[in-house]
Amino acid sequence: MKNRWLRLCSTAASLALAPALLASTLPAQAATGAHLVLAPNIGPPTSTVKAVGSGYPPADSVNITFDSTLVAVATSDATGGFSMPFKVPALAFPGLHQVSAFDNPGIGATAIFAVRTDWAESRFDTSGGGFNQYENVLSPSNVGGLVQKSAPQVGAFLHSAPIYIQGNLVAGFGDGSVRAFNPLNGNQIWSFTTGGPIDGSPVAVTTRQGAKPCAIVAASTDGGIYALTGSGRMLWSVATGAAITGSPISFAEKVGKIEHERLLVVNGDGKILEFDACTGTPIWSEITGNSPVANATPAVATGVVLPDGTTRTIIVVCFGGSVAAFDAATGAQLWAVTGIVPTSSPTVYGSGTGARILLGEDSTAVELNAATGQQVWSTSTDGGITGGVAIYRTQIPGTTRFHVQAVIAGDLNGNLYSFNPKTGAINWKAPGPIGSPAEPLSSVAIANGVAYVMRQPGPAGSGLDGTLLAIDAGSGTQLFSADEADLNPQPFPPAPPSISDGMVFTGDFGGGVRVYALAG
Repeated sequence: MKNRWLRLCSTAASLALAPALLASTLPAQAATGAHLVLAPNIGPPTSTVKAVGSGYPPADSVNITFDSTLVAVATSDATGGFSMPFKVPALAFPGLHQVSAFDNPGIGATAIFAVRTDWAESRFDTSGGGFNQYENVLSPSNVGGLVQKSAPQVGAFLHSAPIYIQGNLVAGFGDGSVRAFNPLNGNQIWSFTTGGPIDGSPVAVTTRQGAKPCAIVAASTDGGIYALTGSGRMLWSVATGAAITGSPISFAEKVGKIEHERLLVVNGDGKILEFDACTGTPIWSEITGNSPVANATPAVATGVVLPDGTTRTIIVVCFGGSVAAFDAATGAQLWAVTGIVPTSSPTVYGSGTGARILLGEDSTAVELNAATGQQVWSTSTDGGITGGVAIYRTQIPGTTRFHVQAVIAGDLNGNLYSFNPKTGAINWKAPGPIGSPAEPLSSVAIANGVAYVMRQPGPAGSGLDGTLLAIDAGSGTQLFSADEADLNPQPFPPAPPSISDGMVFTGDFGGGVRVYALAG
């Protein structure tokens, strides 16, 4: 029986239907009255889950297993109850899994845990690094077997990454619409129309991985911010007075002992606005007087130790001729570096005195000290760095922690680079097609050792269609490519991919989205 529930369904469709499946497949509790509840009962691999048992014999030793893997041993108290945390195995595939809590005589109960990883922000999280640490299906060894699962077409293109939330694919389009799709069959679930094109990704405001969002927020070039329910109905909206071309981001901010979800947006006038992400209540705004880089999204760095010894959460924004950091709690500017002309969104990594900022300049990749803005290194490239710089992390053996292996970025000439994060030295360079016109690359996304990037089609009449590429993040070797059609005039920047639960989501160049997964 221990494997009966393993991988009942391993697709996004099963996860979207998880509540109904849980109700219909949850085994009856043992006749002894033992009962087991999981909190939470949905989340990614390596999630910390609390198993709460009741109805067991007092002082009873209880083995807790995830499928067939022993993950914890609990001892019941005098009332027959226990509360024991455990970690979901790192190799638990997307889908439904059985968690069992039984003692040696066979008294016990079971519950179901749904493994699911949401890609809830434009670059996965507020660091801007485009790195999904939970992916365990696609890898360098099998990504070459990707096949297209669906390709819903709406006659409008994406400038930004689609998000994946609660088993649904959500994207903002150039026709001003926000749409949700079933990723496996491409059926549209709902649509909401704003007053202008949407250049940035929507964001799903959640307190943790797997949690139901309190809002799905999109920002439009009409200057509006629109917060929607999970079914596409509007919760609240705010007019900012100027076009928004970057993506809104959501992050947690602690006020006293309580964490609040905040929403951050930068409009075309350089006004930075922070809201309560669930209600739309304004928190603060800062008028900078500087225009942000078009399509650039801010990044949030936590635990940064400033020169005065205080620890802050900072917001990093790239403007047309400068980079600046602001206190996330108040909006006060902490530092600004002029004389630098960013061409991409910022990316942050590290914490304490080791917090760093990565960004692209014209034909240069740059790393800055997050506490001061001082340059750490600068490396020349063949063309301007496009989109956001991705963070390639690898897992530290025997732990659930990761270290930064490299930073990866693409340029306007179609080249992809891997840089040493400490020195900026180029580890490898994957050149664009030899002899072809320049084909700029999107921001890069990374999951489980694979870097995913979109290559823009060549000029009209060149015969070069857009392409999704999967690259070995350690070596630069191409592992997979897929034709993503052609659209004239070409949108720029091309929408970067998102990767989650063994699927790759892209905006294509034919006016829609595409979903790839392994065959079978």
